[in-house]
Amino acid sequence: MGRGGRRCFTSFARDFDISHFDILKDEKKKRPDFDRQQALEERLLRFARTLEAKPLVSQLVRSATSIGANYAEANAGESKADFVHKCSIARKKAAETRYWLKLVAFRGLGDKASADALLGECEQLVRIFAAIVGGAKRSDF
Repeated sequence: MGRGGRRCFTSFARDFDISHFDILKDEKKKRPDFDRQQALEERLLRFARTLEAKPLVSQLVRSATSIGANYAEANAGESKADFVHKCSIARKKAAETRYWLKLVAFRGLGDKASADALLGECEQLVRIFAAIVGGAKRSDF
């Protein structure tokens, strides 16, 4: 338990059962990027459960889960500017997640092969979101 009798975020992330958790079913049909982003979140949550460094785990989980939340908001955006802004935030959160994974790998806190695979996927998401933002800025939708 955290302060004031509340569960701390880290214990929530460790206890959270994602095996039956399938968010955004309708959105995944519209945008295949949801599959990739959601798969990364699930893999990162599983990886985070293996780590003992609670402050790093908390930051890693927060930044990783924020990627999908911002992407979902982008797809429900009210304007082109809103879409671009939310996708830009998702890109920044993917870059932040990459940073936390590099720190975990540098400190040797988790399985190196898993961390390297997740780092590669984060890098791909950063590039995907950069391309989405660039394309959206150039388009007339």
